[in-house]
Parts: sequence; structure tokens; C-alpha cells
Amino acid sequence: MLVSPERTPLEVFGAEASNRVEHVLADQGVTFLPESSATSWNDGTLNIQGDAPIQAERVITVPQLRVNRIAGIPASWWGFVPTDTSGRVDGLADIYAAGDMTTYPIKQGGLATQQADLIAGTIAASLGAPVKELRSTHVLRARLLGGDRPLLLRTELDSMGRPSHGTVEAAEADGAAGASKIFGRYLTPYLEGLGA
Repeated sequence: MLVSPERTPLEVFGAEASNRVEHVLADQGVTFLPESSATSWNDGTLNIQGDAPIQAERVITVPQLRVNRIAGIPASWWGFVPTDTSGRVDGLADIYAAGDMTTYPIKQGGLATQQADLIAGTIAASLGAPVKELRSTHVLRARLLGGDRPLLLRTELDSMGRPSHGTVEAAEADGAAGASKIFGRYLTPYLEGLGA
């Protein structure tokens, strides 16, 4: 059983991806329990907030994320650094942050790469370099395994981490170019050139 606060599995990737994931889970005998949060586990019972407990032999959980605070840098309650859409740290001039340490709600290496690209472009432009303006849209990619064939999931996220458009396509079994989860302007072509 998969207990999730999501309404549908992998809902950030859109309805088509969620539907396919539901089928893969069902084919594997996995029940999806939506809009639920586990509160505790004791003596083989998983307690669900606002719902009946579930009998479970084992429970695997995702840890709660926290960040070590950096002296002099603003931070949220859990230590994450607030930034604007260009990566500039709120309230500080010429200080930027990217990746998992920021308050951006989705944590993933490909998104951190895109944040770093945007910061590099912003800094270069402020120094007078002729830089093509980068969009602040974040592209999240994943490779879904477990069905008849691997699928590539892709969605665009706004500055608050909300999905705006998701797509699903068949992936080549050999991991062809373009299937990388890292989606950065410079890093993706570099990694693909290395065969990574």
C-alpha cells in the first residue's frame, strides 16, 4: 500500500502520468491511499490522520527535510533559504541560492541545475555580458519503470512549484539521449556528450 498526501500518484506530472502510474501500481498489487498522512506506527499498526488504521508488517517513510542554517542568511522555520524568481536571497544584495537549500517546494537535482543556470545568467547580465534571457520555468523530468516499457514523465512548474503542463512519452530501453533526468541548459548536453 502506498499512503500519500497526493490526490493521485505522481500528480505533479499531470493526469495522464497519474493514470499510468495507478495502472502500474495496480498491476503490481499495490493499493494507493490518496490524500492521507501517516501519523505513527506501533505494534504493526499504521495510524492515518483522519482515517482508519492500517495493519502493516513494515513501514518505509520519507524523511522530513531540514537544512542547517547559515549565519547571516535569512531562513524559514526549517532552515530553507527564501529566494526570488532569479535565485536572489530575500533581503540580501548579490547573494544567490539554488537547489535543495531553498524554499522552492520541489527538491530534485535537475531543478537545482536550472536554478543555477538562471543565477549564472542573472549575474553575467548584471556585469554587462550579452546573455540570452532565461525563463524561470522549472522543468521536472522522471523515468518511470515497472510497466511494459519505461516512460519519460515531464512537467513544467511555476515559481511556487505548481505544475502547469505534463507529458508522458515512451522511453528507449537503452536510455537514449534526451532521457536524462537532469534538464539544464549547459549540463544536460555536457553529460550526454560524456555518455552519462
